[in-house]
Amino acid sequence: MKSHNKENVLKSIDTLGLALIGCLSLGYCLFSKRFAELHIDIHFLDFPVFIGEIILILCLFLFIFKLSKQPLVLNFKHYLIFFYFFFVIVKAFYGYYTWGPLAFRHSALFYYPVFALFGYTFYRREFFNIKLTFILIILLTLLPLFSYFYSYYLLPCIFLNLVLIFTLGVKKIKYTALFLVTALFPFKDFFDTSRTSLVANIFTLVFVIFYILCVIKIKKIYRLIVFLLIFFLILIAAFELADNNAVKSIIDIEGLADTYRYYDDYITPRYDSFQMVEIEKVKVYNPEFKPEQELNSKVDSVQVKISQIEEEMKLVKTGFSTSKGRERLEYEAEKEAKDINRSLTAEKTALVIEQLKNQISEIKNDIFQARDLLENTEFQEKDKVMAEIDNMKSKVRLLEGKLESIEPELSKTENRQQKAIGSEQNDAPSKRRLQAAVINSLFRVFIWRDMVRELRESRPWFGFDFGKPLRSKSLEILHWADVDWKRDGWITAHNSFLHIIYRSGLIGIVCLFSFAFMFIKNIISGIKLKSLNIGFLFAALLSWLVIGNFLVILELPYNAICFWSLLGMTLAYINGKKKSFIK
Repeated sequence: MKSHNKENVLKSIDTLGLALIGCLSLGYCLFSKRFAELHIDIHFLDFPVFIGEIILILCLFLFIFKLSKQPLVLNFKHYLIFFYFFFVIVKAFYGYYTWGPLAFRHSALFYYPVFALFGYTFYRREFFNIKLTFILIILLTLLPLFSYFYSYYLLPCIFLNLVLIFTLGVKKIKYTALFLVTALFPFKDFFDTSRTSLVANIFTLVFVIFYILCVIKIKKIYRLIVFLLIFFLILIAAFELADNNAVKSIIDIEGLADTYRYYDDYITPRYDSFQMVEIEKVKVYNPEFKPEQELNSKVDSVQVKISQIEEEMKLVKTGFSTSKGRERLEYEAEKEAKDINRSLTAEKTALVIEQLKNQISEIKNDIFQARDLLENTEFQEKDKVMAEIDNMKSKVRLLEGKLESIEPELSKTENRQQKAIGSEQNDAPSKRRLQAAVINSLFRVFIWRDMVRELRESRPWFGFDFGKPLRSKSLEILHWADVDWKRDGWITAHNSFLHIIYRSGLIGIVCLFSFAFMFIKNIISGIKLKSLNIGFLFAALLSWLVIGNFLVILELPYNAICFWSLLGMTLAYINGKKKSFIK
């Protein structure tokens, strides 16, 4: 009788834990940042407690309660986990004492893996009965159709749907569900998406094909032929369906390197002497804007853009000259006595002007949006902001006039300009321009380079303090993302794995290698067990990991909590499959 009651209690704990994680994940999937920013303010704390942390605390209580009912037999792995979280807690509170509440935001990158423990502990195969499975299949099929759907959940939703469909026992129902899911699949969004998603989608799809070919019985030579054939078909589909400029910016390594050298030649002589601006107050996060905040931010952003264009235009106009098909662009730093000369081809100078045109076009669009927002917003300084917007409109007209005076000087090299610029002028506004895509890539490269340089120079064995704002000298020299880091006091790493090493040093490196070993080991286990579902589960996880190389993924709750929870449940699922296989 007691054992029966104990089992009912444990089952209730697991059900409640999975329900909490499931509801949280659904909110993140539908509303991402908007939902993640739900929080409570406690009067004696100088930081908000977000919905993700509230669910974490509730799950932690459930986890501890379950351990009290079903004690663990501790082994070496458990002690390593205890040491890891002890390290995170010490760094978090030391960082909070030294730097302030931003330390807890940085620590989230390291404490969100606790959801893997929750997912592993709460998982029960019987929880996913036929009724719930049908509900989840319908839900995962319809989710991508919602306007607020978070696009980086597309692949995880697809593969989780496949897992659920393949668990259905009746073949007719299984194949009917598979047909409906396939019919509603957004094939266009799979390729015609952001560059990061495109890379993740292709990489994950290739992994799935490889995994399936390893599971099914087929001769090695046929396996290789089929794999190569499908791989080339995927590449052809990517070139045909994806944004051409996005694809070019990925594969044109030489062009990227050339543009990198172009900007690096400007950064290098200024790097050592450059003094970074001190930020008085560092924000923990940047909330979703209210109308008045959005308006003020947009006005500030436009003013910064106009200042940057005015500087760039001075440089183009001052340094432009044609001599034997070459141009020299003279950079003039505000606080430097010496000028730096740089040779540029006519094509590159044309690209600078084309970029200025694009920036002016963006500014005009921002001003239009700001004015439209202003007309529907009421606050005290409305007239003042309206005057600022009108002033900016005048400045933009002036900039356009200056640009028109520079442009005729390029007439002799018109054909070469068109070759450099390509057909971008005729692209639809929704398409990413090639130059903008390249700049976006270099934005990340310069952040990573500065992080590695900082690690190399300071050699922090256990990483930099949680709470220490991450800044990039290179970006600040170029005046890139000025609005962001001046507003918040820091920038994001745009690479979760490098960020782990940056914040935790050697321990982070050990953790990453251990994670990679565990990941690959369990994929091999799935192949040995001949389980397609294990492959689909790891494909869902892999898509997040690929994106994590270029975006802020494991740092943010609406990515990290879902990832770690799914990983924990996946490992529990594999453990159950192994036990069944042995029996």
